[in-house]
Amino acid sequence: MFLSSSPDSHLRGCKHLACVRFQTRASHRIKELREEKEISRCALAKAIGVDVRTISYWENGVNEPKASYIASLVIFFKVSSDYLLGLE
Repeated sequence: MFLSSSPDSHLRGCKHLACVRFQTRASHRIKELREEKEISRCALAKAIGVDVRTISYWENGVNEPKASYIASLVIFFKVSSDYLLGLE
């Protein structure tokens, strides 16, 4: 089952429903963890070595972090990768 392509879609690449749900869970979890820690996007970006726009893209579901950044986020937030990605 595939989603129809719409002009307001902010997902790139995979439009499969499972991919959309995964990206949404991961996006919300990254933002949730950052807000719980009460840090800005800028502070998180500096801590893991990415541009602040990258954090915004992740949180808004525009794209998702590469494995190396998932590892950095897991270490920074002291959570499991499954938790970070919304799998548990």
